[in-house]
Amino acid sequence: MKSTLFLIYGDSELEVGDKAKNIIREHIDGEGNGEFGLEVIEGKIDTIDQALNVLEGCKGALRTGSFLTREKVVWLKGANFLHESIVGRS
Repeated sequence: MKSTLFLIYGDSELEVGDKAKNIIREHIDGEGNGEFGLEVIEGKIDTIDQALNVLEGCKGALRTGSFLTREKVVWLKGANFLHESIVGRS
């Protein structure tokens, strides 16, 4: 099974969101069951413990197969702990 990873990063939430939605459309929406092939994990956190929980959730989502679609997309949305911040530096 082939895996592909996309990193979409930017200052504009609108532009980042639009790019992510385009990738989702390209990979799963064409099958007519797009909502079943998408798992969104909210990445906006306030503490290091929350960041660790989000990363564990991502690992679990990546290990889980798709449901009713050939491909699965895991979207770590708004991962503010990847930015230069107190939590990001920790």
